[in-house]
This record gives sequence, structure tokens and C-alpha cells, in this order.
Amino acid sequence: MTGERPPLHTLLGAPAPPDVAEDLRRIMDLPPEARRRFWQALGPCLSDPISQGTERLLDELCRALGIADDDLARPIKACRFLLREAARCDLAADLFAADLEALHGGAAEISEILLAGYERAKAQIRQEILRGSLADHGRVLTGVDWRVDTMDASHRGAGLRAKVAILTFRYQEGDEARRITLQLTPDALSELKGVCERLLA
Repeated sequence: MTGERPPLHTLLGAPAPPDVAEDLRRIMDLPPEARRRFWQALGPCLSDPISQGTERLLDELCRALGIADDDLARPIKACRFLLREAARCDLAADLFAADLEALHGGAAEISEILLAGYERAKAQIRQEILRGSLADHGRVLTGVDWRVDTMDASHRGAGLRAKVAILTFRYQEGDEARRITLQLTPDALSELKGVCERLLA
């Protein structure tokens, strides 16, 4: 390998930043068990930002594998950068493979490791990009929790014996995670079901 940095499809024809190729090749310096479990470390690091829980997971994994944090952190950082940039432009796997070849200079195992999880990782990152793009302009539903209660009586009357669905909608508004809880009667739940069926048709 020369010092020249090749143009990459991942970066729309631009070269990778300095040290990316070197840090990518550091995968081959890891012990075989660490290479086998590489996605166990890389997968949780694909999100932006990386959570404190993920950082603890990496620390525990390094201890279990008997390697220094930096030995794993540097190739993880390089791979995370390449995967996130490739996902941003929805890069096909064969073009990503060509970029990896240009960067690692023939270390085929690196390509095998990364391509094994490429499509799944790309889908995960693009889903995050979609949610972020929507959140830039309003509230985005991120999850639903539910339970069913029975209302027997209130100060308004007795003997109601009515089932009520309690739905808690978790949503993202800007950088804040929020939630709102709604109570739905069977009629309202049927109406919501009908709307969902029409939207998914």
C-alpha cells in the first residue's frame, strides 16, 4: 500500500480521512476470537450518539477477550465511519466491497467480516436517518405500550363494566423523548384499527 488515499464510492469519490485505512487493517491484529465476535462490538456502535451502555459493553468485551480498549476501539471507529457514510448514500454491497478492497489492500477476511453484516447494518442506520429526518420537522412515534382495564364505576355512574384500552405512545420531539397516554373505548379502538389497516393496505 502506498500513502495515496483512493477515492471511495462510500464518500462519493472523495478519499477517506487519514488513518481510516490503517485503523481498518487493525482488524487483522485482533485475536481470532475477537475477529469472530467483531459484529458483537460493532453493531451497538452504529447508532448516533453511542450510549454509555454501549461503552460499558465494549469495556466488558475487551476484558473478556484480553485485549486493550484501543485495540478494538480504533477499528470499530473506522468501520463505524465507513458504514454510516455508506448507508447515507444507500451504497450497494458490491461497491462497498470495492471500497474495502481499496482500503485494506487484499486482507480478504476484513471484507468477509464487514460484508456479513452490511445489509442489516445499512438498514439499521437508514432507519435512524429516517427517524432523524422526520424529527427535524416534528414529533415522531418511536413505540407503543398498552394494557386493558375494566371500568366498573365512577362518580358519574355505576355498573359500567366497560373495557378500556390504555395506550401510551412514546415519541421523539427534537432531542427529547416524550410520551402521552390515551384511553380508548372499544369503538375508538376499532376505528384506530380501521385507519391502520387502510394505511397499510
